[in-house]
This record gives sequence, structure tokens and C-alpha cells, in this order.
Amino acid sequence: MDEHKKKSTQDLDRTTETTTFQIESLLADVKRGRVRIPPFQNPFRWEDHDRQKLLDSLYRGYPIGILLFWETHAPPSLVRLGRFSIHASERNDALWVVDGQQRILALLDAFWPSEEDSAFFFDLDHEDPIPFKKAHKKTDRCRAFALASDDPSA
Repeated sequence: MDEHKKKSTQDLDRTTETTTFQIESLLADVKRGRVRIPPFQNPFRWEDHDRQKLLDSLYRGYPIGILLFWETHAPPSLVRLGRFSIHASERNDALWVVDGQQRILALLDAFWPSEEDSAFFFDLDHEDPIPFKKAHKKTDRCRAFALASDDPSA
């Protein structure tokens, strides 16, 4: 085998790896600036009903699909993920989102709701097919669905 052909074959010798993330650890990676959105990705498009369905699937233990990342170098930058901006340092283990951006941004909105936006809450008073409802900031009888109260941009 000539040297050029051998080198190109070695370049393709990379293997894929499957990693299971807990939601908390995935969102912590977002907060630390490890998760990056490449410029070719579309902007956030999900509506409230899409986010409700995602939360309902998580609650019921249904699969929510695979998140596909490319782990590689990322320079220091201001990372924008939906309404979040994170000053991220240079990393050699950055996770560039290839597939799953809408789900990641929906989780950010669910677990770190802003004061201006409405959050979702789990409605214990009703037996609806999807028990997650939209809570506006003036709603006082409902608790927002949140596992983390930290602001990821801090």
C-alpha cells in the first residue's frame, strides 16, 4: 500500500462512541460552554406544544431520540443557544451539535425559564394526556417545572 493511501485510511479509522447523558450533566455542559451550535444549524423553531410533548415523553420514560455531537476543538467564543449567551473558553472536547438542537434548547427553556418567558409546570389537578401546562409569571398557584434554578448565562 502506498504511503498516501495508508494515511487516508488511517484518517478514516475513527470510531463512533455512544454516551448516555443525564439531563443535569448535559445542561451543565451547556453552561460550561462545552456544547456548541455550528453556524449551519437552523434557529430555534419549536412551538409550545413541541416542548410540552418533549417534557411529557421524559416524564413517561419514552425515548426522546438521539443527540448527535461531533467532539472536537472549539475556539473561545460567545456561544449563543436560543436566548442564552455563554462566554465559552477554548476547548479540545467541545460537543458540536449535529442533531438535537431543538431538544437541547427546549430543555434549557424548561429547566432554566427566564422571568420574561413563561415556563411549563406539571399540573397535578388535571388528568390531561399531556400534564405539562404553560405557566405565566403571574400564575401563583402553579410551580414551574425546573430541576435547576441557576441561570446558565451567569
